[in-house]
Amino acid sequence: MQASNPVVQRAAAEMKHNFAHAKRAFEAGEDWGGLWFVDLFCTRLVFWGMVGVDMGDDPSSEVYRTAMWAQNNNPATSRHMVVPPGEVIGKVYAAQIEEKVASLRKIFAASPALADYEPLEAIPEDASELRRADYHGHPPRRVSKAEFIDQLVPATIIAGLLGPKTLANALMMSFFGGLDIGPLSTAEERATPQCPPPGFDFPFGDDDKLRLVILESLRLAPAVYETVFLLPEESSVADYAGLGPKRFPAGCPVMLSYVNTAFDPAIWGNTARDFDPFGHAAELDGPQARFNGFNGVGPRGQRACPGRGLAMAIMLHMLNAIDPHERVFAS
Repeated sequence: MQASNPVVQRAAAEMKHNFAHAKRAFEAGEDWGGLWFVDLFCTRLVFWGMVGVDMGDDPSSEVYRTAMWAQNNNPATSRHMVVPPGEVIGKVYAAQIEEKVASLRKIFAASPALADYEPLEAIPEDASELRRADYHGHPPRRVSKAEFIDQLVPATIIAGLLGPKTLANALMMSFFGGLDIGPLSTAEERATPQCPPPGFDFPFGDDDKLRLVILESLRLAPAVYETVFLLPEESSVADYAGLGPKRFPAGCPVMLSYVNTAFDPAIWGNTARDFDPFGHAAELDGPQARFNGFNGVGPRGQRACPGRGLAMAIMLHMLNAIDPHERVFAS
């Protein structure tokens, strides 16, 4: 997703204008309207980056309306994807969701990225990850275009839209007074930055340093709190919940907490709860990195999040769009 692309350039120019307007209003003590423009920016680039679909500038078009509906309603839609209709939400609302989901399927089916979709005849020799059984132990199989789109729709809603939006909002709140995590939080939680602290000197013009700022923001305010995987072999712990030793069989589902590892002093030292992207650089990125906020966990161990590259590109484009030194687009 190159900065020279017209879709990216248009989104960046729109972002720059809307950010400047909101920031002037905020600094004047006026109603600045919230981060709706960040959601719009992320939605544009998610649809363009994932499937080559340009939302365009007409809010009444089917593509624009469907894309923004998916962005603004993804929590309810996500539940509908994994829970039978009617058990969580009303059947009328479920029918409305299914109508929008059908529109998403149609948009994806006609997208340039999937125009020549054909299932693989065989798994490439260098794609060992694809040879592994899925979460339920089923072997890999060829997937038709319709089946792939059925998988792509919830992945877009649950991960593609919600993940970048959450991270982008955390980053941008640095310019609007910071994030308030609410009265029910502990004193320690309130003392932990949830975004770059207001007044933070963003290293505009240096994408490598901006990447560290993005990763550090994700560490302190993770878009996803935990994941689950199946133990590949029997394992044991010396003290399970204060009850002494405990043995777990192979195949046992285990929840892994990104939050716990993100604040572990054994990894991050005494500055585990500080916003320090450059001090934590080696742990955040590079060959010795221990940050796992972009990792998924499969039945046989870690795998990298397939959306990491796109999410990082979107965040860099967003920050470069608001660069006060007029460096508008990411490299």
